[in-house]
Amino acid sequence: MAHKLACLGAALGLVVPADAFLPSQFARQAPKVVARQRPVVSMSETLAKTDKRGFPEGDPRAKGGDENDVGLQVGPMMWRWPSNWPYPDGFHSVKANATGAIDWYAANAAAAASKTGPFIDAVAQANLDQHMERHVAKDADILDLGAGAQTALPKGFATKSLVGIGASASEMDMNGRLQEKIVLDLNTVNDENPLPFADQSKDVVLLSFSAEFLEDPKAVFKEIYRVLRVGGSCHVVFTSKNTYKGYEDKQVSFWGDMNDAQHMYVVGSYFQFSAGGWSQLKGYDITDEKTKNSNRFLNMGVGDSKSANLFVVSSTRAAKPGAEAGPLRHMQAELWETPFMQPDDRRLCAERIHAMYQLAETSEDKDRYFNSIYRLNEIYDILKVMNKVLPAPIMALFAANLAPNWTNSDAEKEALREGLGLINPRDEFWKPLGAATTNLQAEDKIWLLVDLIPYFAPGNEKGKAVLLTLPAVMEDVASVLKEKAPDLDDGDIQLLASDLALTEFLFIEDEDERAKFGPWLKDTVTNIDVNAMLKNRKGYKDVLGTRNTISVADAKKAAGISPTA
Repeated sequence: MAHKLACLGAALGLVVPADAFLPSQFARQAPKVVARQRPVVSMSETLAKTDKRGFPEGDPRAKGGDENDVGLQVGPMMWRWPSNWPYPDGFHSVKANATGAIDWYAANAAAAASKTGPFIDAVAQANLDQHMERHVAKDADILDLGAGAQTALPKGFATKSLVGIGASASEMDMNGRLQEKIVLDLNTVNDENPLPFADQSKDVVLLSFSAEFLEDPKAVFKEIYRVLRVGGSCHVVFTSKNTYKGYEDKQVSFWGDMNDAQHMYVVGSYFQFSAGGWSQLKGYDITDEKTKNSNRFLNMGVGDSKSANLFVVSSTRAAKPGAEAGPLRHMQAELWETPFMQPDDRRLCAERIHAMYQLAETSEDKDRYFNSIYRLNEIYDILKVMNKVLPAPIMALFAANLAPNWTNSDAEKEALREGLGLINPRDEFWKPLGAATTNLQAEDKIWLLVDLIPYFAPGNEKGKAVLLTLPAVMEDVASVLKEKAPDLDDGDIQLLASDLALTEFLFIEDEDERAKFGPWLKDTVTNIDVNAMLKNRKGYKDVLGTRNTISVADAKKAAGISPTA
């Protein structure tokens, strides 16, 4: 698979080493994307001065922010994220990965009562109680994930229901506040093994002193989002890295290498990259004021003289806007829960399809473009393996233009994988097509694939039969063009040959009209005509650049390209 991704489909020549997709090459077609820093390094690399725990000195957030939102460290507009999930393989690995959490806790945690907590001192617990009183709804259905002997709620806090999910039955048995206890290793949670609750069945989810043990946090937070009701909130509580004596082997590898500020940004990223409908993402530092500027987080445990550092990252499941919010916001919201798309994928695709929607002249076309939003996740299910090769704007360019005609048939999916080089291509089509497009620019090959894939959909057998002759037609057209304009380079010849073969042959349904193409090209077209066609074709690229979300068809129309110009 790796060598296929590296060449992006050598058979079609689609082709390309990853360095072919330089930002300058696609500046004409892609919306401007501001470079963003990886959350795991942004605090340490961009801030010259920090306090001893990693937070910026003098930043108003370090003073608690809004006095009505005590402890606010990072507000909703302050987070900065990269385009894609930024963590490499092994980032969330653990030392004791050969033993499942349930067996490990049975063998280790239960062996010493001191390992059941509490993990924070009385001062820190009081600060946590006050925070939860302010931010957690009472008389609510609450889910305590990573549950143990204690629950991160004040004593006497009124709940409608309180269900605990944890890896240690013995620890949860010590927690008399849990009304239901479920033994489950959170590191086994995924689409095939979801949390055992219905969609939108909880008001609050607590994840206390457990985030640092998650090996697949995106899967867990996706499930948290699913089970939360609209308006429900999730609160992730954690303390400094060396607090959990005896649990180091089950902590994920990065936790011990980062400071508290970096922990906060990593936890925030779990919300950001799990679903698009999280809102009001906030990071709180609720550490006791006397402790904030100490160095105690480096090696302190329960019983030490200073209070524990304590942090909470929380977010709320937002209500999904509908048609009343306007088509763009409505489209963006419909992509919130697409599991195969990254946040930038959702944004860029929605913007591109919205531009097509705005240009559509009939209500039928507008409906077609809007409904193509629901096809994107199916396309990204195939494209997701290419996110290390294709930049997000190019993926969105491709997917958004493919979606309006996508039916998600097995034939289309197979053709797309062949065209991208993800599976071995068929000799009778993709390999000769690759030979006929060797010198095309990478973006032109992307457009070519957009035009070809719909012909593989069921019910278009006549069109598919014509499609299979396309490589030979392109070779013939290129030969004629080369005779008429010998000064043009091979790339320009193949560009014109592919365009003419599509617009004057493949796209023409009437056989008699299609048959006129060859004679017209040989007998009528002159050197001047060929150069004029090339100028128009290059103009099409320029138009595409000035209106960077325009569709292929509208770009050609705006450039004034006629069938025989």
